[in-house]
Amino acid sequence: MSELFKNKLRAKIRSMASSPRVQLKRLALGTVISLVAMILLIITSQYESRILFYTLSLTAIIGIIYALPGYLGIWVWRMKDSLFRSFTLKDHHKNDSDNKTN
Repeated sequence: MSELFKNKLRAKIRSMASSPRVQLKRLALGTVISLVAMILLIITSQYESRILFYTLSLTAIIGIIYALPGYLGIWVWRMKDSLFRSFTLKDHHKNDSDNKTN
């Protein structure tokens, strides 16, 4: 992958990790949209309308797709301490051995 793409992706993930409330709202809205569409699918299943079935199915899929970045943002926010470490494994072992000697 190109460096530009990596840098843009890293910046986007960092911005997602810094705004957990926005990500939670996105997750909640997408989940509610999906659940409402699925409930309406169950309620309207007796009418056997193709247009209604495909419209509600598409709405449920769009809600799920809309909620996924929110889920990812919340996960990144929870894992940001381990994801954004800038030291290497060798530095980590060095820090452990320094702590044992003290």
